[in-house]
Amino acid sequence: MTRLLHILCSVLIPFCTAVVALPSPLAARERPFSPGSARAQAMGMTWIACTAPEDAAFFNPAWLASEDERFTIIRLRTGANSDGLALLFGQTGDDIRMFGSDSGAGIPPRGFMDTMTGFDAVYETSGPLFLSYKGEGFGIGLYSSSRGGFNAHGTTLPTATLEHDFDIGAIAGLALPITLDEDTGLQLLLGGTIKYLVRIRHIASEVPLTEASRLVDPFAFSGDFRIGQAIGSDLGITWRTPYFSVGVVWYDWFGTTLSWNEYSGDFKTKDTKLEDTHITPMIGAGIAWTPPDLFGLPSWLFSNTQIAIDVRGFLEEEDSFFKMLHIGFESTFLHFATIRLGINAGYPTCGLAFLLFGGLNLEYTLATEERGRLPGQNPLTLHTISVTLML
Repeated sequence: MTRLLHILCSVLIPFCTAVVALPSPLAARERPFSPGSARAQAMGMTWIACTAPEDAAFFNPAWLASEDERFTIIRLRTGANSDGLALLFGQTGDDIRMFGSDSGAGIPPRGFMDTMTGFDAVYETSGPLFLSYKGEGFGIGLYSSSRGGFNAHGTTLPTATLEHDFDIGAIAGLALPITLDEDTGLQLLLGGTIKYLVRIRHIASEVPLTEASRLVDPFAFSGDFRIGQAIGSDLGITWRTPYFSVGVVWYDWFGTTLSWNEYSGDFKTKDTKLEDTHITPMIGAGIAWTPPDLFGLPSWLFSNTQIAIDVRGFLEEEDSFFKMLHIGFESTFLHFATIRLGINAGYPTCGLAFLLFGGLNLEYTLATEERGRLPGQNPLTLHTISVTLML
């Protein structure tokens, strides 16, 4: 135990000293890059001490030192609120296209204007680009993800606004396992990643609904758009035994800065001078317990049970503690269906996952997240479906 304390102090003291020396958060802030995870969403957005092998490079690089080997070929994940589902897959999206088409002649379909009153669609996706490999002590990944919103407002002359970010990231990481006690399986895992990030931003504001059909496909880039590029890095440390794990991750530890260029709809560079924006460094800590059984039930009935707690956002001074708190639970029923429950910043989350043929993972999640600074200020509920193919 004395040896463990010496190792932890030698790692954490410089780590915490550097955090104290960080400059204050910059004004122009960006949402962090992430390929997303239906598992993390269902488990209350916990991941630091219970990271899945295929997500180690993205969420906690220390877990790259684990023995698991995982090659993920593709992940297709789509999440949306109720208006987002209507926009992407329902009649509303078709009505917007019809209303703005030449054949529609600006005549709204029956009930269309009532549907558009207060319409606020939010969606997020992962893929189709998702490729990652995790070996023992290293990992690489290449992914794409997007997040956006489409809302309409006004009654006499309604307009629509689209805000859409399409992200591409490449990441590589190394990790080192240090065995502290062979008899108890006590290990210290240290890891870090370097990542190259590209964000394509398309914003169209106050567009008349008669012209909004071009916004339903956010990848059409019918207007001006921006491309930002950045290099970032994450550091992670995890202490684990067969039944417990404790981790700390420092995301974007040296401050990830996006440098922007603006382009016209025909992909020609514009001379507009844009300010750099920044992803604020974030520290998170997590603890997870993997009990040998669930309430004494046989392992053939319930297995691979985990209970996890994360606290993230120590550098976000405006956030309350309850927004930083995440609690998650999962257990696999009959070695086939995984049940997941959680609390994300005070909101309940749940999900189901089914592993087919040993490598095809189908997941569904219902989760609420807080977009505001305080609990209850701006909740958003998303339905998420994910398909992952692993070898």
